[in-house]
Amino acid sequence: MRRLTAALFATALFVPAATAADLPAPALDTANWSVSVFGGATWVNDIDPDTFIGPSEFEFDTGFLVGGTLGYTATDWLRTELELAYTESSVDTTIDTGLAVISGSGDFSTFSIMGNVWLGMNMLPVVGGPVNDIGSGLGFSPYFGGGLGVGFLTADPGSEDTTAFAWQVGAGVRWNFASNIGLDVGYRYRNLVDVELDGIESFDLSSNNVVVGLTFNF
Repeated sequence: MRRLTAALFATALFVPAATAADLPAPALDTANWSVSVFGGATWVNDIDPDTFIGPSEFEFDTGFLVGGTLGYTATDWLRTELELAYTESSVDTTIDTGLAVISGSGDFSTFSIMGNVWLGMNMLPVVGGPVNDIGSGLGFSPYFGGGLGVGFLTADPGSEDTTAFAWQVGAGVRWNFASNIGLDVGYRYRNLVDVELDGIESFDLSSNNVVVGLTFNF
């Protein structure tokens, strides 16, 4: 009787241990909310608007872009964001009055608020690496998408301010090198539509941007 009891006790200990060993490793627990910070370079496209004294040319130097986002990952392929961004570029202006050419320089800066939607896929994971609960495993996740919002432009000299509709499209890749931290490298095409400044016909202010950022899930 003692031998039967010992055998049953040993079996009871062995079976759960074997079953647990066969189960997959638990997923990493990463929350759906995230914050990010980013920065990069911006190249504003030159414009040729007419002014009240003649045609003009605005030539922009390479500028910078900084910003941050509050994001929510709804599924493993859909992420929404509220984005705040600031850009600044120096500009050289030339105005042809017909009698003389007037040259000058200044700065254009914009502050924008946008709502973004990004679509992505879990691709190129680290072989054998864990995958977290929102599907952004430890690996590389390409994405694309865009956003809509409003931009506030300040033109200096003159410190003239104006507001315009803003939109952007872009793509990139995120490297999730930890369960709750990702490195983002991407491209954004940004545009302010029908910008109006005193004495200048309305124009679109578009730019090409390369950004690098860090995302923290919580």
